[in-house]
Amino acid sequence: VELVVRNYGHATLQVEVTDSVPRGWEAEGLPLRATVRPGGEAVLRYTATSSQRGKFRFGEIYVRAEQFPGLVIRQFRY
Repeated sequence: VELVVRNYGHATLQVEVTDSVPRGWEAEGLPLRATVRPGGEAVLRYTATSSQRGKFRFGEIYVRAEQFPGLVIRQFRY
């Protein structure tokens, strides 16, 4: 799974991202962490596998963004 985090702000962000994989799936590499400079982006990847075939729906993505050097912390849910 590939997630792209973009920073449209004016300050460097430390981000932590957690994805909600479908029930019964295994995920490796979560939570994801990155430093994203102003106007920049980070491509974050993790592996998710299922033991069943079929259609599945991923849940919400949770993002915790900390303004460098830790002055402001915001949490988002997408």
